[in-house]
Amino acid sequence: MVAQKRKKANADADDELKEKRRIQWKLNQRNSRLKKHKLAQDLMKANEAATHDIDELQRRLDVLAGSALVAREPASVFRGNAAVRIIEQYYQVFQNGFATCPVQQQFQYDFVRKIMTTSTSFMNAQGAESVVDQWRLMTTSHHSLRIRPVSCEYMKEEDGVVVRAVSRYIVRTSRNTLETLYPHVLSRESLVQHLIGLEVDALDTVHSYFDGDGRIIRHDVVIDFVNPLIKLLGDVNLAAEVLNGAHLADNGLVDIERRHTRGAAAVEDIERLEDNDVPRSHSPRTTRPSNRSDISMLLSTGP
Repeated sequence: MVAQKRKKANADADDELKEKRRIQWKLNQRNSRLKKHKLAQDLMKANEAATHDIDELQRRLDVLAGSALVAREPASVFRGNAAVRIIEQYYQVFQNGFATCPVQQQFQYDFVRKIMTTSTSFMNAQGAESVVDQWRLMTTSHHSLRIRPVSCEYMKEEDGVVVRAVSRYIVRTSRNTLETLYPHVLSRESLVQHLIGLEVDALDTVHSYFDGDGRIIRHDVVIDFVNPLIKLLGDVNLAAEVLNGAHLADNGLVDIERRHTRGAAAVEDIERLEDNDVPRSHSPRTTRPSNRSDISMLLSTGP
């Protein structure tokens, strides 16, 4: 009897010990999981901190490398790259021609004044205003105007830099275009209807000469309207007829002097006829549309 009780007591003690061990094992497992989780979090934080430090060091390295590159670059190369960036910005500012919003127009004027001087040579004029004025005339004379840059590179010239930029100069014609730039075709309605709405994709080649201070002192522009018009009209002679009487200079931009001269001459003819009391039907210009409407058009579209 005593032996049985002792045996039972030993069995109970073993069960209690097993239960304690089981509970301790569970505690150990939980603590182990917590330690692993904490270790994983610590490692992730350490990894993020290390990544941040590496990025910061890389940025510093890039800055130092850039500074070293600039220091090693010849001055002409550095000025050339800066000049190219200026011309690229220039075409971004005028990518859709002269702005319609007064605020944007003022920005365009201010930008050109910043990169050019009051004596910058452009066509037969000087100064930044003459450049912007051509943008205004070409834009308002067409239904739309878009610039799509093709290439931009610099060349060294004496103490300065020359940037050669080539772009697609895309204009869509309207009746206003013909009245303003091609008034000699207005008497041929069939040709007028053919020209209205044409999208002329011309090639614009610009040479900008920079001085030692990084400002443009000469701005040469050549726009080739000949080849695209020949392609669109399908007739060399017809394209020549359209362009020969156009109010465009040899470089493809608006010939301001020719427009003024034509307008002044026409006004003198009208005044002379009125002073001499000569009937309009006897005028040598009766083969053309109304002189008065033609003069009004010229005066209203003047720069």
